[in-house]
Amino acid sequence: MISESKPRAFPEFSLLRLLRTVFDPTPGERIGILIDLPDPRRVENFAFLEDAALTIQRHAHDVFYQGLRQGSAGRPRPGGR
Repeated sequence: MISESKPRAFPEFSLLRLLRTVFDPTPGERIGILIDLPDPRRVENFAFLEDAALTIQRHAHDVFYQGLRQGSAGRPRPGGR
């Protein structure tokens, strides 16, 4: 029997919520973001960002890397780089 289901609604993405609910980091822990690159040398100086075909990698950079740099919720961390 096939039943009709309503599309599921999801809350807006929150990096801070993801970190807290999935990883539950403790103060002082470090987080690493891994991406797959056709040429790993392109990670140097973020050269892969110049490649328009690497949309998933750019998204990871923009959302995760930049979000973490900014303090995971868009709030600067004290002494953050």
